[in-house]
Amino acid sequence: MDQPCSKAANALTECPSIICPFMRMVFNDTPYPVSQGQFVDMCVDRGLSRARATKVMRIVTVRQKGWVAFMLGAVPTLERLDKVRGISHGGLWCRHKAYMRDWLSKRTRAHISSLLRTRRRISLLEHDGVIASAVVEETIASFIAAGGDCVSGYVKTACLEKFIIDDPPETSMTQTIDDASVEKVLDVLQAPPGPIAGRLGYIAAEYSAEVNIV
Repeated sequence: MDQPCSKAANALTECPSIICPFMRMVFNDTPYPVSQGQFVDMCVDRGLSRARATKVMRIVTVRQKGWVAFMLGAVPTLERLDKVRGISHGGLWCRHKAYMRDWLSKRTRAHISSLLRTRRRISLLEHDGVIASAVVEETIASFIAAGGDCVSGYVKTACLEKFIIDDPPETSMTQTIDDASVEKVLDVLQAPPGPIAGRLGYIAAEYSAEVNIV
């Protein structure tokens, strides 16, 4: 059974300037900013599908800087990913490293459902316990990046710690992070069939209402 979450076990830590572990991994040793094409290519090289890399680059840039800047070739400001309307969210693992290290140390593997419950616990500490669709999608992407099995729903905790806690992050992924792999994990979570946005929203609502979190 998962251990209960307490404020004492969750002393807040300061997140790295780039809060997204995937972006921190991709651009760890790269002079920035890069061109839009380089941004996409580098994300693809590290395991993100070209469609998703392009979408992330476009949406984040537009919401940070506007359409004109995007059309003129601007790229996301990675140090401001916590201020992107409709994408940024609370409940960040990097702010609760002590809790996550302790939680991961108690098991050799973890199910994707248990990972979502850690987001719920952290969210309860920070505010009202509601997790957004973006949190669910990021959790699934991190699961895949850490080498999670999209059929069984399990991931090795040692690999997960290397990706979500260590700096710079290390990936153990065995497949591309794309809509197909995300859909497989949503199947494991028993999200009803439908558009991917609706499925993510369903899981977000389910886990936001979760009461059995200890």
